[in-house]
Amino acid sequence: MKYHESGREDHAKILEEMHKTPTRASKIRNTWRLASISSSVRRRYDEEEALALFLEADFTMHQYNMMRRGAKDRNADIYPSYKRILNEKKRCYPESVSVTEFLAEVKFQDLLNHTVSQILMS
Repeated sequence: MKYHESGREDHAKILEEMHKTPTRASKIRNTWRLASISSSVRRRYDEEEALALFLEADFTMHQYNMMRRGAKDRNADIYPSYKRILNEKKRCYPESVSVTEFLAEVKFQDLLNHTVSQILMS
């Protein structure tokens, strides 16, 4: 009653739920314990890992988004958005890449700078 009077409705509802049956409190506690264990074990993919998965599995954008949505529906938000993967992919290329219908070219110094920065990051 004190929780209701003080406006702490969530607390009051939980206590009411616990008192419905003698075993309800232990069931609630076990559920919380299992939820905390599973969330502490779960680890999100960073953008680099997700890009590697995307390329290795040869996913389309639609396939990746379906997989991500399926994980989120199961309370496992472990995959970054497709937009973040595209940004990570752009970071894998040197800045001065120019592509035409017949030619692809990159400035040698930009290629060297990019290669050295990737080596240092790894």
